[in-house]
Amino acid sequence: MTHGFSGRGGFDADRDQAPRAQLPPNEGEVLRGEGLRGGRPLVRYPVPTHAAGPGPGPGPGSGRGRAQRSARRRRNGRRIGVALFCLSLIAVGTVLWRAQGLVTGVVASLVLTFVYVLIEEFQRKDDPSDADRAPGRPAEMWPAHVDPYPPRPAPGRPYPQHPVHGGPHHLVPRASVPVSPPVSPHAAQSEQPSPPSPPSPPLPPSPPSVPDRPARGPDWPRPEVRLPEPLPAAPSPPRLHRKSKTSALPWRLPAAPAPPAMTADAATVGDLEVRAASLIGPGHRSDPTHAGPRQDAYRLGRDGRSAHLIVAVADGMSDSAHADVAAAVAVSALVNTVRQRLDEGDGPRTLDTGQVFLEAAQQVYAAAEQRGWSDEDVRTVALAAVLPTRPDADGGRTLWLARVGDPSGWYRGSDRWKPLFGAKKGGFDHGKLRHFLPHTPQQAESRRIEVGRGGVLALTTDGVGDALAQLPVAAGWFHRQWARPVTAHDLLLHIGYEAQQRNDDRTAVLVWWAPSGEPR
Repeated sequence: MTHGFSGRGGFDADRDQAPRAQLPPNEGEVLRGEGLRGGRPLVRYPVPTHAAGPGPGPGPGSGRGRAQRSARRRRNGRRIGVALFCLSLIAVGTVLWRAQGLVTGVVASLVLTFVYVLIEEFQRKDDPSDADRAPGRPAEMWPAHVDPYPPRPAPGRPYPQHPVHGGPHHLVPRASVPVSPPVSPHAAQSEQPSPPSPPSPPLPPSPPSVPDRPARGPDWPRPEVRLPEPLPAAPSPPRLHRKSKTSALPWRLPAAPAPPAMTADAATVGDLEVRAASLIGPGHRSDPTHAGPRQDAYRLGRDGRSAHLIVAVADGMSDSAHADVAAAVAVSALVNTVRQRLDEGDGPRTLDTGQVFLEAAQQVYAAAEQRGWSDEDVRTVALAAVLPTRPDADGGRTLWLARVGDPSGWYRGSDRWKPLFGAKKGGFDHGKLRHFLPHTPQQAESRRIEVGRGGVLALTTDGVGDALAQLPVAAGWFHRQWARPVTAHDLLLHIGYEAQQRNDDRTAVLVWWAPSGEPR
């Protein structure tokens, strides 16, 4: 009887012409032959059909495919080794023959040949596949204690339970599977067919799979999540005068990149509550052809010991080409200069107003020169203030305020706002300014004000200061609204008020310390 391996995953025999792939799992044809080491039986196993790839022969992931690839690699490696050895032998023999003579070349070649044979013999002894493979047998035939092709279930199905050991087939060692006694090929033809073997006991039922969590569906328990209630629509800005048509126009973007059209801050320093906001005016934001940037700016700071709050407010002049840059540089220069003076030991009573504004003017001029602009392109007015963060021993405070131009400071009294600088604007040329940075820093004026245990201070540009000075309704409304600290976005909403012919940028910095009091 002859045996041949079928490329479709089974063995064809002249005896029954049945493919071995139909045998039950873990059963194979037991063969014995001459030359087996230790007399161990060899079992020929079928390649599982589910491991086969498309077309004839085993798939790339089957055990037979892996064995064939491993054997092919070993053969290729030995061929390469033999070729390299022959080349080396020829090269060494030629060199020694020309240098030392023919006898020396032959002896060296024999020594190298002997070394190569020894190395090859040791490699054969260390290779378990050569030690366990029977001579003249194909590479698919392995000892009974080795299972190179463990049975695999169909994709998506679990491994079957073994009827004896109770575990999956692929985890049962080959030595524990009973093997039929060897049968001579000649006796197999004369023997009568044996009666059918009794059916194997049924497999124990596998425990039902329990999912880690219930399947998602309409009854999937979800934690109750309470979403916050929708916020009401933001209120409109207050109307403090007749309706303004400019305020109703859509906002436009300036031609060149510019700072934000609005900004706001909130802070607590010592026992002071600070709120600040700046907003572009309708005149700059609504022009469809010449929309410009916000030309107001403010800056907050403190000294190194947090003993004083430093505030600066600036309003760039609209007829200046780069008023927004001038205002931003001015407030930064004023806060940094005052902070340096306070850290050096000065206080609100000893600050040199002229020197502070002179250094700020120099920085504004330097910023223009660095960008190639003239000093007429960076004109701005500015105001600076210093407030102690803690009261004196008697409960009072000494405030320092200084300005060049028309920014205003206001103190909230019991029934109205009190201006801290000069008289309000008037006359036909009330909008004309004679003093500004960087041209006339020496014209800066300052005041030192003693206040009691409580009060509210407002530092504003003319977009808010003019409303306090010229619109009684606005002054009364701001007096009520700013009696206590407000949020930063509320302050931004307040200074966005609507009033006819009030189209300038608006900036306000408010400072609260305890209930209202009167300046002394």
